[in-house]
Amino acid sequence: MSLLIRGATVVTHDESYRADVYCADGVIKADQAENLVIVCGVFIHWAAEDDKKIYDYNYQATKMAIANAMQGKPTAQEMVAGKEKAAHPFRGF
Repeated sequence: MSLLIRGATVVTHDESYRADVYCADGVIKADQAENLVIVCGVFIHWAAEDDKKIYDYNYQATKMAIANAMQGKPTAQEMVAGKEKAAHPFRGF
């Protein structure tokens, strides 16, 4: 699946600007990922019942993702290199 987003607001750690963003076959090219991607892990377990905890964990994860993106972290290379070691920082165990 390919996707073209016209007039997207692209925000980097240096600037923000309007641009058309094209994603071919559902994948953003690595050389474009530094300017187009914020990595944020949000997961809700199907048996989760504590709405406050769900909200707090996902709010924390989103804030961390935005803070990291504003510092240019993680890079595409760091994501690929660490994919086998990835763990959710708020998993609670």
